Parts: sequence; C-alpha cells; structure tokens
Amino acid sequence: MPISEFYLGPGKVDLQSNEILKGFKIKEKDYKDYKGHYIKFSQRRAMDIATLGCSVLLKEQGGPIDDMRIAFWGSGTNTNSSRRSRSLCQGETS
Repeated sequence: MPISEFYLGPGKVDLQSNEILKGFKIKEKDYKDYKGHYIKFSQRRAMDIATLGCSVLLKEQGGPIDDMRIAFWGSGTNTNSSRRSRSLCQGETS
C-alpha cells in the first residue's frame, strides 16, 4: 500500500484494531541518487513534535531536475505533497 493511502489524517492510519504494522519497504529506486533536507518548526523543545514541517527530496544528474518531491505537514488535515511545485521544477508548465 502506498504511504499516501496509509495516512488518513491527524493521528489516523489505515490500520485495523487487530492489525500490527510489522515494517515497511522502500524500493532502492526511490532513494538511490537522491539528496534531501528536512526542516521543522516546534514551539517546545520538551516534545519532538513538529508544529509545521517540510521535507524536500531531489534527484538531478548534471542537468535539469530528474525528480523532486516536497512534503508539508502540520499545516492542514493531512501530510501532503506539492505536486504543482514538483512539476514546475521539472520544467513542466501545463
């Protein structure tokens, strides 16, 4: 199941009361040759919970951007990715 389908909203995941999440797999093609950065804003240092967060993952090999992923959380009802920003950075204008 894609992670975008697993997270349903704040504090909610697609996991039944009789199910246990044993692990997850990330395919090598989804991280090999990528670089990324994560930044968060948190009002308290006592808890490691981000009020707002942003993560960027980028793949480029000497030319235009091959792939880019941006994710935001804490600013809405669910973690979301900026598909429009991704398209613009990859040179897609439509």
